[in-house]
Amino acid sequence: EVKSGPDNPLGDFALKLNVDGGYLLHGTNKKYGIGMMVSHGCVRLRNEDIKLIYYNSYIGTKVKIINAPIESTNKPFVGKEDQPIISNTL
Repeated sequence: EVKSGPDNPLGDFALKLNVDGGYLLHGTNKKYGIGMMVSHGCVRLRNEDIKLIYYNSYIGTKVKIINAPIESTNKPFVGKEDQPIISNTL
């Protein structure tokens, strides 16, 4: 077990997906590989993004993984005032 902190490769937050293999949505202590297929099936996110998802999701939230390239940005997603930041159909 790796304790939380700067040496933890999962970052400060990790959400377990209910699928075979124990996949996670998690942060990281290394910027390399964020959003890329470099781990064992987990989805590595920027720490500020997984923190946002962690605090705005609930147990049983449906997650949809889409295997497609996306345009990258260095800024976290911020919704408009009249739109939720996180939808229930992630």
